[in-house]
Amino acid sequence: MAHFAPPCNAPRPARPAAGNPFDAGRLPSDPPGLVRRTGAPWIPALPPPAARFGLSALLRRAERALLALAALLAIAAAGSALWDVFARRAAGLPDVLLVFLYAETLAMVRSILTDRAGAVVYPVLIAITGLARLIVLPGQEAAPLTFLYEAGAILVLALALLALDRRGRP
Repeated sequence: MAHFAPPCNAPRPARPAAGNPFDAGRLPSDPPGLVRRTGAPWIPALPPPAARFGLSALLRRAERALLALAALLAIAAAGSALWDVFARRAAGLPDVLLVFLYAETLAMVRSILTDRAGAVVYPVLIAITGLARLIVLPGQEAAPLTFLYEAGAILVLALALLALDRRGRP
């Protein structure tokens, strides 16, 4: 890989010591993830062909397409729920929880697409919100034992969130 002199007449920094073979010949001032081709501007460094065209790449593209579809459907469903609220000119707790479910779904999709850090937490939060919505739905003719089961499930999920939170700390 050819290196070009910096725009000013400043001395070039020393080359990095042998380490990562992909960083061979790179300078500390070089932009990360970009390479310089002879006579060309900085361009993104491409992964090897197997990473771009293999089964893993196909599955990654399919996953991203399905996540984009899930996000679009969540936005459409939230819009429909809000339209119903404005048409009725009244909002109740079930409506708020329903919109919150859609917002959590969008947050989960964003988390998975960006850093995957909260990929486990968001489904648990969505389950808790869904169970809470079942409890507060008006006109639900269920036995009191059903409410107790739903509340117990919320407690178990909340304890799972607590365990996930403690696992991330030293």
